[in-house]
Amino acid sequence: MLTPKRSLLAIALGMATSMSFAQAADVEVEIERVRTLSADQDQREAVPETIIDLYISMPSIAGLGDSSRVTRLEDDQGKSLLRSDSQLVESHGFDPAESGYLLRHQMVVNSEEGWLRVPVYAPEVPEEGAETGILEMDLTLQVVEGSQQSVVDNLDFSDIPAWGMDIEVAGHIVNCRDERRERPDDQPLELYCFMQEGSLLDAKADGSSTDYEITNDRANLVIEGERTGVDVTFELPVTRTIERSLRREFAWN
Repeated sequence: MLTPKRSLLAIALGMATSMSFAQAADVEVEIERVRTLSADQDQREAVPETIIDLYISMPSIAGLGDSSRVTRLEDDQGKSLLRSDSQLVESHGFDPAESGYLLRHQMVVNSEEGWLRVPVYAPEVPEEGAETGILEMDLTLQVVEGSQQSVVDNLDFSDIPAWGMDIEVAGHIVNCRDERRERPDDQPLELYCFMQEGSLLDAKADGSSTDYEITNDRANLVIEGERTGVDVTFELPVTRTIERSLRREFAWN
């Protein structure tokens, strides 16, 4: 049987001494929830895992850089919850070490309000009786300093896969998904587009009206009329990066 454990712990992110006090006070990291799933001997299809939900707050935060990763996650009995081997691809469908143990596809960013949520994923669980854990991370935080527009021409939105279509925009990857796939012929087409490594500021198709009322709360791109040969103007953040290292202890229960 899968048994979840939850805990809540707020932790502050340590600042480098070279930063001013004002800058240091601007970044906070909170562990909102810790969940562990342990598999019984009779449930061989179930796999153990630990998920730690992180909430990072900083003015104008736009995302996490590629080098962000968990470097240590272990319990108070010395067991490491991090693992990287070929069996993980077979059991989990992916190797979490490749993304630094961060579930980036589940990352949510709100630059205007200055927060980011991202789950940490580890393919192990703490030993029975463990009370505390240690989390260490190297974070590259992206901060919005401005914006830039980039036009991508001749896009084809006529057949969007369930997982969305990836679009290269000024060196970044933007994924656009049709969240009304059960009604593929609906007009106009409403898409939810997001950057994999940051916060997409805006997306507008050439010729689309500005007074259309979107029916999907998450949709941010509307395609009216033909779905092939579409030109889209994307507005991307111009960012700077801040690197921080984190080490904190937390409770499993």
